[in-house]
Amino acid sequence: MPTRILPDRHTRNPATPSHITAGRPGTKRFTCCGGCPNGDAEIGFTQISEILPYAGAEVAGPLPAEIQLYTSFSTGIGAKANDPGAAKAFVEFMATPSAAAVLKAKGLDPR
Repeated sequence: MPTRILPDRHTRNPATPSHITAGRPGTKRFTCCGGCPNGDAEIGFTQISEILPYAGAEVAGPLPAEIQLYTSFSTGIGAKANDPGAAKAFVEFMATPSAAAVLKAKGLDPR
């Protein structure tokens, strides 16, 4: 049976043509992180932070710098936030070395 590694639904680019993710009759479908540890695939590609939670999945390493892509996250405090002071404190905390250490341990690259 042919094997296809599909990105997790929550990370799949909606602009990806449907023929790439639709599968064909008889094609076994699974996510990268779920397919590799159980032997359905030998290699998969996704964000390191998406691999780490899966028991049995092994991170081989990041892609080479010339083809590596990074996801940037931004913060903002809503105009009608219930506690804007707490929200501001959280945003400030996320920029501390303590938060950076946790993010790094979870496979993120705080910059």
